[in-house]
Amino acid sequence: MKPTIKIKAARALLPTLLALVASSSHSASEVNLIQKMASLQYFTHKVTLAIDHKNPQLSQFYLQELEKVVNNLTEVNIDHGKPIGLL
Repeated sequence: MKPTIKIKAARALLPTLLALVASSSHSASEVNLIQKMASLQYFTHKVTLAIDHKNPQLSQFYLQELEKVVNNLTEVNIDHGKPIGLL
């Protein structure tokens, strides 16, 4: 896949990832969820900066880190009665 295609894919993915950041909790898994949301926000910011500076290698690196965070979100079971891990 060409770097420009990856950058376009990242830009398409950002709104969805940012929507995940809007969720937070104060339940037993609060710390775990907050850490995951903070990581999601951090790597989303880094991907955006890399894309804005037209750095495909750095964009790809942060996209991979972002993917790890998103995949780890499936570990969060329930938050405010919502099955976060299944969304």
